[in-house]
Amino acid sequence: MSALQALLICAGALFALAPLSLSLPRGAARWTAYGGSLLAGVVAGALALASLLGLASRADDVALPLGLPWVGARFHLDPLAAVFLVVIDLGAAVASLYALGYGRHETAPGRVPPFYAAFLGAMHLVVLAADAFTFLVAWELMSLASWGPTTATPPAPERATSTW
Repeated sequence: MSALQALLICAGALFALAPLSLSLPRGAARWTAYGGSLLAGVVAGALALASLLGLASRADDVALPLGLPWVGARFHLDPLAAVFLVVIDLGAAVASLYALGYGRHETAPGRVPPFYAAFLGAMHLVVLAADAFTFLVAWELMSLASWGPTTATPPAPERATSTW
């Protein structure tokens, strides 16, 4: 298995955490979403760093049968993408670790975790996208997933205007 395939599995795992955390009670949802994001961030960061240092096997491209007909969704891991993934996953791991404790104090604890995991998964897809269509779909997924936590807390006039 190449590093790119393993990174796509990590991104898929982050997307799978979103509906899973919706189906669990509040405390379990927090631990599942943030703990799973921490684990995926550490694994993906280590894979990206190994790829950057030349320690992991590289695949040419991965094409999934999704998206445009006869093209699919194509993904590529190059050294620049690996640098961005290391930065993203380092931030994701630290934020996930902090969120495990901070999540106890959220006013709406069931609203943020699904969006958080989906946002991190979409950020991985944005960096790994190898064609314009895949990049745009991943970018829109990322922007939609970032909209959720912004509107999750109780309404405030400033927050309502910031999401539109």
